[in-house]
Amino acid sequence: MGMSEYEVCVEGSCGGGSCGGGNCGPYHESNAYDVMERRMRYLTMAAYKEILYDKIKQKLERDEGKKIEELASLLVETSKDKLRDRSDLREKREKLRSKLRETFEGTEGE
Repeated sequence: MGMSEYEVCVEGSCGGGSCGGGNCGPYHESNAYDVMERRMRYLTMAAYKEILYDKIKQKLERDEGKKIEELASLLVETSKDKLRDRSDLREKREKLRSKLRETFEGTEGE
């Protein structure tokens, strides 16, 4: 019985009798509390990553908010301009490309 990273073999459930001959490998746990502890550690790491992601977004908003806001506005305008004059659209697309280059090339190595 192959186990995925989310499954855990509690003693005897892998068919190997006390897991001596089972093939649960690194997923064997000796009791339900071991299973609970492993899952709680996983949830803790997931929460930590989520908080870190939020902090990164907050820092980017503080440091690059104006540039990102301008970029978002240009993206919205460009998508709405599909039905407008082609030359006007071409100009806005070039401005968008320029802003993208400025935003992402200017942040390398920082």
